[in-house]
Amino acid sequence: MTHVAANVVQQSFRGRVNSGNEATATWIAATNTNWSQDVDTSFRVRVMVAETAGASNAATPSLVIEYSLNGGAYALVTGATPIQFAAFIGATDGDATTQQIGAGSFVAGELDSNGTVAANAGLVNQETEMEYCLFIDSAQVSDGDTIALRAYDAGSALNGYTNTPVITVVETAPPITGTGAGTIGAATGTGDGTVVTTITGTGAGTIGAVTGTGVGTDNKTVTGTGAGTIGAVTGAGTGTKVTTITGTGAATIGAATGAGTGTREVTGSGAVTIGAITGTGAGADNKTVTGSGAVTIGAIIGEGTGTADTIAKALQGESSSTTIAASRQATAAIGLTQNASQTGELTRTSGEAVTTLNASRGLDNTRTGTG
Repeated sequence: MTHVAANVVQQSFRGRVNSGNEATATWIAATNTNWSQDVDTSFRVRVMVAETAGASNAATPSLVIEYSLNGGAYALVTGATPIQFAAFIGATDGDATTQQIGAGSFVAGELDSNGTVAANAGLVNQETEMEYCLFIDSAQVSDGDTIALRAYDAGSALNGYTNTPVITVVETAPPITGTGAGTIGAATGTGDGTVVTTITGTGAGTIGAVTGTGVGTDNKTVTGTGAGTIGAVTGAGTGTKVTTITGTGAATIGAATGAGTGTREVTGSGAVTIGAITGTGAGADNKTVTGSGAVTIGAIIGEGTGTADTIAKALQGESSSTTIAASRQATAAIGLTQNASQTGELTRTSGEAVTTLNASRGLDNTRTGTG
């Protein structure tokens, strides 16, 4: 009788969300379809391995998972590698698998979340499925890296690999935080839907520009406490939202600019200078500029169709040394008119009293008349 050696091949794979038991968890993509995966987020990958030669002796592989980073050599997944094991949610390490992605004669495999697996019961013209729970360590990868995964028999490669999953790493910028004296550089998002969530500086420091240029970009919060400088916050994409820029203590807050719709609010408390707030898109809405303490608030400009600069609400200076410049024509002695909210500027009110808002020059608030 001719002896037939076993031929063990990884034939199929499928990515899975880490939620639910081995039969009910949601699939990430179709069978044998690669996918993109967020870092530091657990997920599962199921592989189907088959013996295809009709071996004289049943194959009993111990199917562990190995990885290749950016096309490099395959290595065993451990607790210190760029991709590591994670705990199952809704399932348990060692649970037996049922057939989910194959169609041939089936022998149960198991769920693996720690790299310890039993030898398969035996495959002769049969297939088995293994499911591994993993996560990608953000400290060891970069956005766009690729990680390929293959089942190995206790450290030895199988006879073949028909399909191998290749995962593309997705690593978004985390919050940038600085405490004490220091400088935090620019945070920039250039893709559609990019989110720069929070940049925070406490103590003496400088926070650089926060810029989003993709459609739907959302720069939520830039905060500086203590002596510091916060740079420009700019959104150039449609629907860009610069929600809040806040400076407390001796600080300077730069320009907040939205070229799409919806630029919102700039707030400064303490000894603060707030720069220009500009909305240039159709329907742009510059709602509120507030300064409490010794404050200078720069120009508020709306150049787009339907722009609304709510002047009566927008300019609030609660110090005796407040200077408000709403346009190039505005002076230190001005009055508000009802049409200011429509024109985007403050106009001089002829024949009425004006109030001097510059106590820093040593003057009391006085009323004067021209009529």
